[in-house]
Formats: sequence, C-alpha cells, structure tokens
Amino acid sequence: MSQPTTHPREPSGGHRALGHVVPVAVLLVVFGALIVLTAATVAATWIDLGGWNLGIALGIATVKAALVALYFMHLRYDHPFHALIWPGLSYLVPVAYLARHLAIPAHARGSAAQYPEMTQEDGCVACAGC
Repeated sequence: MSQPTTHPREPSGGHRALGHVVPVAVLLVVFGALIVLTAATVAATWIDLGGWNLGIALGIATVKAALVALYFMHLRYDHPFHALIWPGLSYLVPVAYLARHLAIPAHARGSAAQYPEMTQEDGCVACAGC
C-alpha cells in the first residue's frame, strides 16, 4: 500500500486542513463594501454621463464580483494566479460581448426588414448592402 502524499501547503504531520477560516470581521467589512458599491451602482444610474455610464457600471460590477470571488469563494487565500485571473476575466468577457454588439449595428445583426428605419444612408458603415 502506498503512503498518501501531502500537499506542500499542508501543516506538518500530513493532516489535511478543512480550509481557510476567514474572520467574521473581514466578511462583515466585505459585505459592507458590497452594500456601498450596490448603492454606488444605483446612484450612477441617476447621473447622466453619456457613454461612460456603461463603463462605470461594469467597473463597479467587476469590483463587486472580485470581492465576492476573493473573500467569499476564498480565492484570496488560494494560488495568487487564481486571484488575479478571475477578476480579469469577469471584466473582459462582458466587455468583449458588448464590444461585439456595439461594433455591429443592430440592423446588420438581424434582417433589414426588422429595422426599416435604419438604412445605409443613415451612416451605417458596417454593412455594404442594407
């Protein structure tokens, strides 16, 4: 029978720890930050910043998602690569999705019959034969 191998981060003796225990005070501070950021998201909708509203909302949402992932999902205490890659991806995926939809006009994505009010004369440069 082979001996069980131990993980390098395990305490001596080979006993597996159940996981990192986050102090309640830290969780309450993170919860408070999430409440403040939620209020900031709602407040940002009341201010007309033109095209910046979407970027501000995505930025706040990214910070909130990062806090949840880092503290409530314990990525803060995991391998540092995981703590860096997850928040970055949670921001880049929605930005790439929005960039794709903003780069291609709505009437070019669907049939031109769905959007009769938009034609190439209106300044559409994404499609050649509307």
